[in-house]
Amino acid sequence: MPSPNAKIVRSRISKVCVAIIGNTASELIEKANAVVKETPFLEFRLDYLEKPAAALPKIKEFLEVNNASTVIATCRRIPNGGKFDGTLAAQLEILVKAAKRRESFAAHSQVAAPIKTACFIADTV
Repeated sequence: MPSPNAKIVRSRISKVCVAIIGNTASELIEKANAVVKETPFLEFRLDYLEKPAAALPKIKEFLEVNNASTVIATCRRIPNGGKFDGTLAAQLEILVKAAKRRESFAAHSQVAAPIKTACFIADTV
């Protein structure tokens, strides 16, 4: 049986998750701002950025302004259909840094459940 907290989180999540991609952190945030009011469930694809960790401060600012949104951030490696060409350790390092940016994030390998407004997901080979 799902916990009461899981029911609350699920009730806040839109049925559609919009994947946000961009070549720069600014472009990522610009695109997120364009859709967040209509669809507050967003996936930030960090693997599309040349320097994924550089986007973290901007994502934090975005979440401070859009605190009703639910966000997941993925950093998919090339073997898993993404664009990140680093190692699994490098991938997890980015996601752990992201999790430390905001106390309501959870970082976990393979699966993650939203805690308050966001989670970060890593894929594995």
